[in-house]
Amino acid sequence: MNISSIAGIEWYGGGSVYCATKAAINAFTTSARKDLFDTPVKVTSISPGFVNTEFATVRFKGDAQKADGVYHGMKYGGPLVAEDIADNIVYALTRPGRVQICDVLVYPTSQASARDIARE
Repeated sequence: MNISSIAGIEWYGGGSVYCATKAAINAFTTSARKDLFDTPVKVTSISPGFVNTEFATVRFKGDAQKADGVYHGMKYGGPLVAEDIADNIVYALTRPGRVQICDVLVYPTSQASARDIARE
């Protein structure tokens, strides 16, 4: 199970290092799936959009107000939370042996792409 991001699929300015590392996770995941296809090992990638976790605060060097501003005004319940991603992981891991969930792209309801966010 690998955790990627929309940033690994849809690249944007200002995120070159982050986008590149997430794209590398996607490349590794796809390659590992191909390396292991004749084994019972399943290889999955979860790619979230906006998720409000402690990463936002770390990203802004501890400035919680600035971190919260990223998600301010989002419609329809706001950003995803860690529990939403955990739920996707549990789903992928608990499928029958014959089922491999390859890639999951998950957004909050008000997100359409890396930069398209509906706000109040």
